[in-house]
Amino acid sequence: MLRSTRIAIAEKWDEYAHWITLALVGSAILLSFFGTKLVQAATIVDKTLYYGELAALGIAVLHILVFYSFKRNIAREIAAALSPHLGKVPAQAPASNEPYSPLPPDSKDIHFALSTDNSLETVAALNQRGYARTSFEMTKDQIASRNASLFAKNPKVFMLVRNPTRETEKDIEFIGYTCVLPLNSVGADCYLNSLIKDRDVRASMICDPTEQCTDLLLFAVALKDVFAGTKKVAQSYYPFLFRCAAHHVGVVAQAHREKDSPQTVWIQAEHKSLGPELTKRGYKETVKKSADGFILYSRSL
Repeated sequence: MLRSTRIAIAEKWDEYAHWITLALVGSAILLSFFGTKLVQAATIVDKTLYYGELAALGIAVLHILVFYSFKRNIAREIAAALSPHLGKVPAQAPASNEPYSPLPPDSKDIHFALSTDNSLETVAALNQRGYARTSFEMTKDQIASRNASLFAKNPKVFMLVRNPTRETEKDIEFIGYTCVLPLNSVGADCYLNSLIKDRDVRASMICDPTEQCTDLLLFAVALKDVFAGTKKVAQSYYPFLFRCAAHHVGVVAQAHREKDSPQTVWIQAEHKSLGPELTKRGYKETVKKSADGFILYSRSL
């Protein structure tokens, strides 16, 4: 409180000193101009200029002294002088290194794609709109064909996400989806060594429900364009989408976990802004790049 008051006073003084100095300089210029016109008043003008210059100099010196005085942190100097008697103030606790463990989403907010409803069509529509005009853009038929083959190989790869702020239970609008692929040895070798682009990933590269794996690919985290189009709105929904993605990763990882074998989840950062968001969620930047040219991030499970 005291420091903020001192800063406010210093700012006011700086403003006043500025205007006073300008007034003095302006007066000196005016007097100098009229002094050349009024020779008979030269003595008065000279004296006025002299005292004006002295006043301006005094203001400048006082301004420097006030600036220095308020720049000093008096409280810190007093604390330093008393520190042998007060003892050492403990430093702020370091940031926690606890693993990323987001809250699980409500079961009503997520829906694993099924062959008995229109889930796959919804995923395909979100896929097409979410990645339009990007290096991952594909036609509707290409997306439908690829997604159908991936789903046929493993029915847990696609998960739809509902709007968590919906007003009623009847409002079942899906705002996005996630895709997690349990890579088999061929898939891991091809993808992690930049041998295959996203558009060319095939069902033969992922595990069926009975196989174990050590590498999972967070293949897609997509938000509906109406929510992703505005930065402020997107910032409100993406944390929830990442929570759902983490849940999806956990479900797939558990289904394909080999006893006591470590697992790693991979994701590429197609936007520079995605890197810091992934780092906050426990991912680490690696030296690897996808075949599409983007940095791969990894997280140990």
